[in-house]
This record gives sequence, C-alpha cells and structure tokens, in this order.
Amino acid sequence: MKIAIVTLTKGASELGNQLCDRIGGTLYCKSEFSNLYAAKSTTKPFKDFVGKVFNEYEGIIFIMATGIVVRSIAPYIESKMSDPAIVVMDEGGQHAISLLSGHLGGGNALTQKVAESIGATAVITTASDVTNNLAVDMFAQKLGASITSMENAKNVTAIGINGGMINIFTSHDLPESVVNKLPKNVRVYIEEESMTEAIQSMHDTLSNTPLLNEPLTNEAGIFISSKHLWIPENCVQLVPRNYVVGIGCRRDSKAEVIKNVFMTACVEAGIRFEAVRQLATIELKADEGGIHELLKDLNIPLEIIALSDIKVVQDRFKGSDFVEKTIGVRAVAEPCAMLAAGQGFMRLSRYADQGVTIAIWEEDDAFKR
Repeated sequence: MKIAIVTLTKGASELGNQLCDRIGGTLYCKSEFSNLYAAKSTTKPFKDFVGKVFNEYEGIIFIMATGIVVRSIAPYIESKMSDPAIVVMDEGGQHAISLLSGHLGGGNALTQKVAESIGATAVITTASDVTNNLAVDMFAQKLGASITSMENAKNVTAIGINGGMINIFTSHDLPESVVNKLPKNVRVYIEEESMTEAIQSMHDTLSNTPLLNEPLTNEAGIFISSKHLWIPENCVQLVPRNYVVGIGCRRDSKAEVIKNVFMTACVEAGIRFEAVRQLATIELKADEGGIHELLKDLNIPLEIIALSDIKVVQDRFKGSDFVEKTIGVRAVAEPCAMLAAGQGFMRLSRYADQGVTIAIWEEDDAFKR
C-alpha cells in the first residue's frame, strides 16, 4: 500500500517520522519542519493539498485533530470502492482511528498496523468488526471475488449483524484459512449440482423447507459463482475471478467493437465478465488502443505473450496459414489464454467476430492465489 503521513505541527512531524521508520510511507510536514526529517512539504491551501494526496495514495495517515481531517477530505469522498484508507492519530500517539474505507480500502488493517507500531490503541467502529460478524465486502476481498451489488452486500451484512443466519452456497471449496474464521451464524453449502439448482433450492427454503426455516428477515444468502444467476431476496452474488481471456484483433480495431465481442464471448462461455481477471495477447498488440480501453473499463491487467512461447504450443490449436505468414505464429487467442493462465481448461476455444478473436481459459483455483 502506498502511504502518506500528513502532519501540521512539530510534534506530529516527529511522531510521523517515527511512523515512517516503522511502517514506511512518505512523510509530509510544514516547510519549516520538513528539512528536519527529509520530508516533503505540505502546501496551502491545505484542503487543496489534501485533494492531491487523496488521489495519489492508497492510504493516508493524518496526525492531527479529527475535525480538520473530516472537513478537508469531505469534498473528495466518492465511494468505498475507490476512496483511500484514512487513519487519524492524535499528536500524543495514544489513539489511531479508522476513519474511512475501513474494509475495502484497508483502513482497519492500516489502523491496526499503525497502532501496533507506535503502541497506540486502535479505534475500529465498523459494526461487523466490533461484533465479530461477517462483512460481505471483506469476505469477497479475501476470496479475490467481485461483488455484483454493493447494496445487496450491505443488506446481507446487516442481517448477520442483527443476529440472522447467512447461508453461503458455492460450487467450489472455500480456502480453509477463510472457512476457519467464519462466525457461528454462517453456514456453508458445497453444491455438487448446478448453481441454478442451488438457487432454486434457496428460493424454496426461504419459503418453507427444512434447510432454512427462519423468517425471511432472519436469513440471508451468498452465492459464489461466475454464472449469471437469478438472486433471491436478501442475497448477494460474489464472482470468483478465475478466467483468463486471450485476445487478438485487426490493427486499429475500434474499442467499442473489441468490447462488444468480448462481452458476447463471455455470454457464449456462460460467465459474467467480472469473472475475468486478466487479458493476454501477443507483443504486436501490446500498444493496441482498443485493447487498452477494454483493460481500463474492466480494471484488469494485460499479459504480453512472446511469439517464441506461442510457437512451442501452437500445434495444440487450429491455426491459420495466413496468420502465420502475417505475424509468425498460427494462432493468437487460444495459446495466449492457456499460457497466461494456471492449471485448468479452455472454457471457450475460439470466438471470432468483426476481426476480433477471443478465447477463454478457466483456472482450477477459483479464489485469490
């Protein structure tokens, strides 16, 4: 995590310097103190300076009054999905307060780290943490999964906090490190049959079956699947990111064409687009604008596969003499998908339209590696 430590007084600067030595980060002080600690200088007006670091760092530790921090960051707060972790410390180093993005932004974890390094008391106020209940956003983060609806995630978390039962339906075994820390009001069902059948079971049980016989408001469900699902009331879907897409296209293909073909290919493969964790292509396409637009939309990385590596495996796939004559290999999408992925199998061998070719590989490990 890229961390900024922001101070306004000499005492806070001294504490910030100690914190820098112990957990790392970039220290910001007033110009009259910055030379004492080889720190960067804050600038005026302070609210504008805060706006700059707010967008530049993943975590910001303010050593000053909470009121100053709240007023300074207020104009820049957008979403718990994108805001940085904000921690506030008093100049005496007695308390570290998790103020913003406690879960997804890592604010609670950063607060604990700061408190341990200085010997302060960590102040955590998120309900799921203080009551030892399941927070859906943190659960998804531990799995490396996407959340299809933050509103649904909030509702499911609230049901658990208020004493309800949370039922997790998954077609994949969950990591033991995650299962061992689940609260007592969470039950896990590993479904062998299709996820569609599991969802129908959930609908039925919410009505009146032996599996789930609590009132509707006392039950919640989490469905872990890469498929498009019909989610029951008081439920949320988490999407594992265990698919790699190999992609090839004509030079200067339009971004909207590439995106449309990609989305259609995901539908053909029977998966949600959020399940894709990475794209892969060849060196010749490393600067393809339309591919980079898709990467930006999906917020995933691109892996470039060397032609020499493709030549080793290209005979496993149906190739083209024309493609080989043009770029030096007989296939692009399929070998790129396979080489960029881990153990698994080809989910969609080849989908081609409008000069764009897509192949989708499903990895065995459904969760964060």
